[in-house]
Amino acid sequence: MKKKMEERMIDVEPDVIGETEKDNILPDIRYPTAADVIEANKLVIKELRATKAEKYQILAPPEVLMTALTIFEMKAGSISKRAAHLLYELNRVHFFMSANKRTSFVVASAFLLINTGKCPVKRPEDVRFMIDVREGRKSVKAIEKWLAPKPGRAADSWKDAFRIIIDSNKEFLRALGMKEVDRNKR
Repeated sequence: MKKKMEERMIDVEPDVIGETEKDNILPDIRYPTAADVIEANKLVIKELRATKAEKYQILAPPEVLMTALTIFEMKAGSISKRAAHLLYELNRVHFFMSANKRTSFVVASAFLLINTGKCPVKRPEDVRFMIDVREGRKSVKAIEKWLAPKPGRAADSWKDAFRIIIDSNKEFLRALGMKEVDRNKR
């Protein structure tokens, strides 16, 4: 399973890496670390536990998560396109036992908030979109459009940003968690 995760992780699309160094690096972009993503998963589970049994457990070695984040940092494009890539990769490769979709949304939204001062606000009806992302039915371009942010509060740290995103999207994240529970029961 570890080998399969690593293979899925490293399939970088050639057209998303910029032609020049300038295309790949925007000044002053703050990127989440593996520790930040792990903290987000723990916080999502603590704040939005879908079942009593839900608990934090990482499935992939932290090095695999770090590799995914390094590849993400090499992606070309705007902040919103980079956020779309982040959501896509974290959602597509299950790094954690549970709350992967919620974690990917929170981390990608926090990335937008920290780098633009804006964050997406979603409704419970938007849960289907996240499921379609997980099942490979949504493109990065569609995700970028869906993540279109609204003005938000300033965040000084990743943890502050995670809390703001969770507070702003509680109903959506709860509904997404319940959808995960329903899906796992089948």
